[in-house]
Amino acid sequence: MRDYRAAEFSVIGAILIDERCFPAVREVLTSPEVFSNDHCRRAFEAICDLSEAQKPIDPVTVGQSAGLENRFMAECMEVAPSCASAGEYAQAVADGFRRRKLLEVGEQLQTDAFSPGAEADQVLEDARSALDELSKQGRSFLKTTGDSLRDFLCFRAEVNEGKRQTAKVGFPSLDGLLGGFAQGGLYIVAARPGVGKSAFGIAAADMLARKHRVLYASLEMSEEELNARRIAAFCDAGITFGRLLFGQTNAEEDASILNACGVLSQRKLQILAVSSLSVAELGVQARNAGVDVVIVDYLGLLSGADRKASEYERTTQISGDLKRLAKRLGCVVIALCQLNRESANSPGSDKLPRLSQLRSSGAIEQDADGVLLLHRPEYGQTEVQRSPAEPQQFFVDVAKNRHGRTGTIELAWYAPVNRFEDRGGKWIAKSWT
Repeated sequence: MRDYRAAEFSVIGAILIDERCFPAVREVLTSPEVFSNDHCRRAFEAICDLSEAQKPIDPVTVGQSAGLENRFMAECMEVAPSCASAGEYAQAVADGFRRRKLLEVGEQLQTDAFSPGAEADQVLEDARSALDELSKQGRSFLKTTGDSLRDFLCFRAEVNEGKRQTAKVGFPSLDGLLGGFAQGGLYIVAARPGVGKSAFGIAAADMLARKHRVLYASLEMSEEELNARRIAAFCDAGITFGRLLFGQTNAEEDASILNACGVLSQRKLQILAVSSLSVAELGVQARNAGVDVVIVDYLGLLSGADRKASEYERTTQISGDLKRLAKRLGCVVIALCQLNRESANSPGSDKLPRLSQLRSSGAIEQDADGVLLLHRPEYGQTEVQRSPAEPQQFFVDVAKNRHGRTGTIELAWYAPVNRFEDRGGKWIAKSWT
């Protein structure tokens, strides 16, 4: 039915003739706002109210509730061809609503595109978000208990077939505790400056990239710095990443470097090293690359859409945008984040990081599916000069885990070559000791 106005009258008329039509209509139309005709909108709102109050739905009750004349009621009933097709009329109304909204989105897109202060990537991302939201409007997504359970059994079948796997880093202790990173989830990896969050981030990216397509967006390090850390971790010669950046190497070391590059070239990792980046721009890059995992280093350096917003408002907006990006693309988003320095000089166990120290906004903890807090016992002390073969303790506290347990695992960090190893796959429940 292409005559959307006639469809609106037919929906109301069919319900007025036989109120048993209403459930079929309600499955399709969730709001009176889908009606373009004011009288039809008021009538449908009255019908919904009467149904909720378990009162009769007929021309008299609807007319009185909506303040509509009998002539309008009669017109609706005359237009309705068949009560049995009420669901089809409702689909036509929903289609008309979405088409009107598409026109509004198009007009807004044209206005934004010609706005001098608008960034193209932000306009594009806003348009995509509007279209995503539009695809959900005007229709009901409510399911019966039976349908919901059947869908879950299908989901379980996909899990058993390996189609719904989480992204696992490759550290048995961390993967066993966290359960892997879930598709559509936002995960925060937080530490105080200098603890090693960037080192952990790029190492995790390389490990994830063995089986998943990964985009690593860095606003802090150059591509050369990141690749130096990657190659050092896989180089048999034990060359530190500092030497890879600034030192001379011999023929034997060059051969080891080439071998490491050969190994890393098989990883599905793309690096985006830029000085500034918004969530909208990140979304464009991630969508174009078709990645499974996005890692951004770090959240505090991302640009907000509103340049006049306070740091709290900007961080809240960015956190929410990252969560929506993960859901929209169906990928994992891992955002590195700084913790406040407030307890850095505290004595004893007070030095340990806590969720309350997440910087600038409580929305970060609220939006995140998981929060990993990083800690080194040597942090804040005089750094010990180590050989590439000598590790130090590195703890990862899964402080929030929406899909499983919390606790702490220990890794060995070979800092000069930026290599992390699992310490036996054991985890310590809610403790640093």
